[in-house]
Amino acid sequence: HGMGYTIITGKKNGLKAEATFFVPQNYDGEVQQLVLTNESNSAKTFKLWSFAEWCLWDAQDDCANFQRNFSTGRVEVVGSTIYHKTEY
Repeated sequence: HGMGYTIITGKKNGLKAEATFFVPQNYDGEVQQLVLTNESNSAKTFKLWSFAEWCLWDAQDDCANFQRNFSTGRVEVVGSTIYHKTEY
């Protein structure tokens, strides 16, 4: 960990993953970078998924009131942009 960033690394079967998470100054969002490195002598095939967990109101309440969280919004994907739309 450092000032405003975290780096997480791991290795399995010759595939190294390094994920960097940071929030740039004067930016209202988190940037994530993933670097995959094949450290073996053979070709690798893998699958990669992204995931975003929305926390738009009171973080403490979001962690405790799961029933409300499951019914307050919907996601719309247009091209490479993800929109989170709420009932509010």
